[in-house]
Amino acid sequence: MGTKALAEPVVRRAPQHAQAPAPTTADHHPPSPAQVDRLASAASIAGGGAEGLSSGAAPTVIDNAKKVIENGFLWLNEAAQQEIGRLEHDLRQNDDPPFAERLIRSALKVALGAGSAAAGELIKGKLLGVATEFGEHMEELVKGLFEEGINAGVAAGEEKVGGGGSNTITAFIESQKEAVRAAHATNQTHWIDVGRHKLATARDAESLRVACNTPNMKLAGQRQYAATRDAWVGYLAQSRFGAVVRGDGADRTTVTDMASKARTDAALPAYGLAPGVLGVVAELPNIRIPERAIDGKPSVRIAFLNGVNSVIRDQYAGKPLSAIKIPRQIVAAGTENFEGFTLNLDEAGNLSRMPKATTWLKANAVLRSQSSHKEDEDARVDIGVKLLLDDLVPEQIKEKL
Repeated sequence: MGTKALAEPVVRRAPQHAQAPAPTTADHHPPSPAQVDRLASAASIAGGGAEGLSSGAAPTVIDNAKKVIENGFLWLNEAAQQEIGRLEHDLRQNDDPPFAERLIRSALKVALGAGSAAAGELIKGKLLGVATEFGEHMEELVKGLFEEGINAGVAAGEEKVGGGGSNTITAFIESQKEAVRAAHATNQTHWIDVGRHKLATARDAESLRVACNTPNMKLAGQRQYAATRDAWVGYLAQSRFGAVVRGDGADRTTVTDMASKARTDAALPAYGLAPGVLGVVAELPNIRIPERAIDGKPSVRIAFLNGVNSVIRDQYAGKPLSAIKIPRQIVAAGTENFEGFTLNLDEAGNLSRMPKATTWLKANAVLRSQSSHKEDEDARVDIGVKLLLDDLVPEQIKEKL
């Protein structure tokens, strides 16, 4: 598929003298920090000052960098569209769930926010790879590259989902595609209007140009697959167990009501029969208080995820539960000295309620985290939960028992 221009509101272009440079080997083999410094130094001299601004018809390093980054939003959108299309193919292997327009709308902000944050972190990491150091202004600039368009993207996606019809997967995917397209169009416009004017030096410009090269922007686009996939799994859980709103202001987000899941399981334990909820049966090592010793590490006995196929399930396998951003339920059996417990966490990692038995979690925190010694009981439980989620890695995830 060839590169396509983004949808409105992108109607303007950078100045004619700043035409996109032809691809170079640097786009695929980024220069070292020292090479970036030499390029920036030479460009500063050629451009007539520390800023290296163009004083004539010939484009400078800063001019070229601005154009490359502007085009980067096209590459990013194209990659994201392809990835969401691939996700649609993966989802088609499942039965179509019930259509819930409100939940599909709420999934837009979740997926766009996560995808934008992941893209920003990736480009920031690439920037660190080519620049020996950079100031806070560059960190904020990179962060803003992908966040400005979130609200516009959500609004465009909501319009698209309005006529979803009977096919839930189609409505979900098409709204996500439209949201991503509008978000990156807005991001590109903001870069032209605001962002590019914040590149103060040739060195900053060259570093950011290399960080935003075609392969890196395509990698950033691939992050949207994971964000949209997680939003879909969350949709499955929310449509089954209900949804609640967490946070305030810009941080408000819709997540699964895992308290509802806990109430359901109290009446009928669902081993893999809860669509969109990753269920894990965990084995805990015994903790010997007098010796201040722990006999091994927590492990996963078995894991379930219903409502998706093996292609999607396998993508969550091999990752710690702390890195999996979908609803999770951990059922931990007791040990010789401690009672077992159940943890219900939503997509954002919020516990639906404090488990009744917390002694093992607190003991785990005290033994393994020096910082927990200064904390109160509730904080020790939080530390113990975090350590447990880091330890539990499902190597295989089944559909159900």
